[in-house]
Formats: sequence, structure tokens, C-alpha cells
Amino acid sequence: MNDLSATDAQQCLDLTTRFFWHLDHNRYEDLMALMTDTAIWYRQGLKLRPGDDMLKVLSRRSPTRTVVHLLSNLAASALEPGRARVTGYLIAYAHDCGEQLERPVPLEPANSISTVNVELAATPQGWRLHRSRTMPLFRRHT
Repeated sequence: MNDLSATDAQQCLDLTTRFFWHLDHNRYEDLMALMTDTAIWYRQGLKLRPGDDMLKVLSRRSPTRTVVHLLSNLAASALEPGRARVTGYLIAYAHDCGEQLERPVPLEPANSISTVNVELAATPQGWRLHRSRTMPLFRRHT
């Protein structure tokens, strides 16, 4: 395995964080701009690729839902030249009572804790997400 420079590692970690930030804030065009053209995001049983189909799926999310994805214990490593992986934990909090609420919204227990595995590719525009998959470790019983 090749070493990943500190600069590249930080860029990969930052991109992974921005990806979930954009998801939390319903900024789907910005989220897709962080992906390669051939990226695959395995999300909730679906295999999503950047483009209109991904926008259609994401636009079904409730506009009254407040979601926060907290990333923890992230580590970046090289896979091969021009390819890297970010791994860690993803803790998801969500609240939706069907109407817009003033902040802060009520805090409920975390919905889930998952492992996150993101593969990134170096492109002329910088690092871009190429594959992303989360695997649940814990899920709140409802």
C-alpha cells in the first residue's frame, strides 16, 4: 500500500465531511459536485449515481426533517496511486414531526451508528468521492 500525504489525507477527510454536511442541509447539487461522474453511493438499499435519478431519490426526503450525520474516528489511507479510502463511524440523528420547528428541535436518541467506507479518486478538480457505503452497527428500536 502506498502512503497518502498529509495534505491528501486531510483533503479526503474534508471532502467526506462536506459530503454529509451537504446531505444534512439538502444541498444535493453541492453533494453531487463532490463525486466522480462514475461514482456509486450505496444508500438505504439503493445504488445511487450522480444525476437526475439521485436528485429524484433525495428530493423525496421530508422537508420538515432535521438530520445530522456526525462523523467520528475517521482515518484516511491510500489504496493505490490516485485512490484513497476514508473509514470511520457515522452517527445519525433525525427529528421529523411533520412541521417546521424553531431550532433547537427536540433531541432524541441517535437513529443509528454505522461504519462508513468512502473510496476517493484523485481528479483534475481534486479528490472526489468514487464509492460510499455505510453499514449499520446499531439501530434504534422504534
